[in-house]
Amino acid sequence: MRIVLKDTVSSAERDALIAPLLAHNAAHGVDFADSPFALALEDDSGSVVGGVLGYSRWGWLYLARWLFQQSSADKAGGAD
Repeated sequence: MRIVLKDTVSSAERDALIAPLLAHNAAHGVDFADSPFALALEDDSGSVVGGVLGYSRWGWLYLARWLFQQSSADKAGGAD
């Protein structure tokens, strides 16, 4: 047996690592189900220009990613 540090983990490896914990928790009435969400920032034409991705679990809100697009003035080196 050995411990291996990995830079990337496949979904199958992740599932294999988490499955015993989830089974234990489910047997004891603990639910770790995530409720994913996305908040989109749309411009006047309805195009998504930014937002937040995350999930909630046990009444806590977890922010996974903040996504924002540069304004055209920023891309051109100017200020808004």
